[in-house]
Amino acid sequence: MDIGPWLNRIFPEIKPDPRPDGSSWVALIKTRTPEHNPPLFWLGKAIDVIDEYGQYDLFENRARAALMNPNQTTWESEQRVEDIFSAACAFAWAARNLGEPRFILNPSGSICISVPEHKVLVAHRRVHPQKNLEALLASVIQLATDADEELPKTSQRLIYLDIYLNLHFYAQDVGYRLELTEPMITALRDLADQRLLGHVITRPFQWGKPLHASY
Repeated sequence: MDIGPWLNRIFPEIKPDPRPDGSSWVALIKTRTPEHNPPLFWLGKAIDVIDEYGQYDLFENRARAALMNPNQTTWESEQRVEDIFSAACAFAWAARNLGEPRFILNPSGSICISVPEHKVLVAHRRVHPQKNLEALLASVIQLATDADEELPKTSQRLIYLDIYLNLHFYAQDVGYRLELTEPMITALRDLADQRLLGHVITRPFQWGKPLHASY
């Protein structure tokens, strides 16, 4: 199912709004189609996979809890929703590449992805918008460090790192511009190798075609 119908199911209260400065990010996405828009194509496919593996209800509950009040969204609440959507993409990637996944709760209350048959735990993280390259690289290092501290060392461990979606200019932003993307991949790879973490990094929501993967 395309992302629009999925969003209508998850957030029925939010009406579609095509204005870039309109009511909310979710409202804007409801007006877009996946044709010629890879982030939205892969996001819809990710929720399909969650549904296929019987994890949809948990995912929907987390998405609604992240937004808190669908009638009064904020930038912070929408960032939390996009983080949950990144978790959906990490789940779908794990299903395709590792085995049958399940969402599990961490002691902190956050969720990660378990693939029991291979004793793998996947921590999903999303790079939020940053002011410059230095801040971007610092964010990547912090996210990988947090994942390392979150995942118990009794399992094979992996971080799935998604890049934020600049909906209007994503093809000119991080993930597409080499001068921004290559240093980010290098920073993640170097720290992950030091911490014995498998790692995957993708363009916004594009779990089907990672930029880099090592696990």
